[in-house]
Amino acid sequence: TTHKDAMLVCPLLSMAFKPSNTETPLPMKEMFVITCVLISEATCYMYLFPFVPFMVRDFGVVEEDVGFYSGWIAASFMWGQFFSSFLWGWASDKIGIRPVILFGLSVTVVGSTLFGLCTTLEQALFARLVTGLLNSNIGVRCVL
Repeated sequence: TTHKDAMLVCPLLSMAFKPSNTETPLPMKEMFVITCVLISEATCYMYLFPFVPFMVRDFGVVEEDVGFYSGWIAASFMWGQFFSSFLWGWASDKIGIRPVILFGLSVTVVGSTLFGLCTTLEQALFARLVTGLLNSNIGVRCVL
C-alpha cells in the first residue's frame, strides 16, 4: 500500500509512514555513566571465579569442601545486595542518585581490595558480604 492508501484506511497509521524531521538523541553522558556502573557491578561479581577455588584451598579448606566454600564466597556478595537493595533505593530517593552511586562505586573499589587482602575464609566471606551490603548500585539502578 502507498502512503495515501494508508491515510484513507487509518489516519493514525499514516503517522507511522510520515518521515520525522526531529530526532530524539540519546543522552550519551547519562548512558555512559550507567554503562560504567553496570560494568563495575558485573566485574565485582564475576572477577573472582577464576581464582576463588585456589584462594579457598590456600585458606586451608579440605579439597572436598573447596567448591562449597567457593560458592558461599561468590553468593555472599549477592546476598548482601539482596538484603540492602531496597534501603539503597530509598536512600537514592531521599538524598539523590549521584551520591548513592558514587558511594557504591567507592565501596566496590575498597571492598574488592580488602577481599584480595584476606588471609582466612571468614575474612573473605565477611568482606564480600559487607561489600554487597554497602554496594548501592542494584537498588539505585532499578530506580533509573
